[in-house]
Amino acid sequence: MARDFGISLREAIKHDVVAGGKGGIALQLDVQGEILRRVMEGSNRADPKTRLAMQALDESMGKVRDMLVEVAKSQEAYHQEVVERIRTLDADLQRILGEILAEAKATHAETKATHVDVIETRDATRRLEAGLEDVGRDVDFLRENQEEFLRSLPRSASSAPSRDTSPTSIAAWIREERELRPSRRLTSEASADSAEVKVWINSALRLMNAYVAERAWAEAIPVVRRIVDLAPVQADGGATKNVDSRPCAWPVDVVSGWDQLGVVQFLVAARDTSRAIRFSQGLLSGCRRQAILRPNDPDASRLLVAVLHQHGSALAARGDLSSALASLKEGLERAEDQRQDRETPEALRDVSLSLIKVADVELALGQREQALKRYEES
Repeated sequence: MARDFGISLREAIKHDVVAGGKGGIALQLDVQGEILRRVMEGSNRADPKTRLAMQALDESMGKVRDMLVEVAKSQEAYHQEVVERIRTLDADLQRILGEILAEAKATHAETKATHVDVIETRDATRRLEAGLEDVGRDVDFLRENQEEFLRSLPRSASSAPSRDTSPTSIAAWIREERELRPSRRLTSEASADSAEVKVWINSALRLMNAYVAERAWAEAIPVVRRIVDLAPVQADGGATKNVDSRPCAWPVDVVSGWDQLGVVQFLVAARDTSRAIRFSQGLLSGCRRQAILRPNDPDASRLLVAVLHQHGSALAARGDLSSALASLKEGLERAEDQRQDRETPEALRDVSLSLIKVADVELALGQREQALKRYEES
């Protein structure tokens, strides 16, 4: 350390001088002052002129030393000012960064919300497009088979639907169907007994029949689906949690069963088997009750047979041939009982139609011999 200290100190002082620091200059002044002091002490015998010159030099060095102190103080003050400015700038920078970060978070949240909206809109658009494609296929199918569909509509002479297709009537039904439409599905048959609901369902059925008569299938499909989707559901003791999957129909004492049968026939023709089965099952319950309450009413008996036929057709369209055969066989049995009571042309027609429908399903199930016998009998 004794050997290297002088070299290290010298290098440190040189570095301070090169860097513009105060330490090297102050040390130099101190050394020069010490040299001058010793020279002055040893030169008392020097001439007055030399002593005056050395005194003047000492005073000059003192002034330089004072100036160095002032410079140091001013530099320290300037340093503090710079530090304060840096702190202010840092605070401003932090504030700006905070605002930018908050704005970025808000923008991110808004972008995320917009992204969710875009996804929901896209999904809704896809569902709408899929729905429109389904409707388009149903319309095409109905157009291809419209004559067969129209010929297959069995109607009671006493309750034949209105075939009024005048623009004035249709406009009135459209207005009533839109303005009086229930906001949600009815949960009981009692709720269908209000005057407003009766006006709505009758307007909807008239509108459906008018569209069918005009072969306006695209306009008829949404009306028919609303008739089903808003119909009262049947209670099942809570066995089915999803209300929309329960059987449903309008009370036959409020809405003509024959008109409701037309809804089932339309749905089967449009291949909307899910709605057709639920609606025909609900209508079947109402028709059974009506047949029990009115055992001597041939119209009630014929309606029950027709609904059994259509329920079987809906099940067959879905591929449930065993259930379809059971429904159609019940329809055949009731048609034969009806013919024994009253051998009218309508009763004979119902038996013949029942035989053909049962035979069609038996043939599809591979029961060829039984099917051929029924065809011959029809």
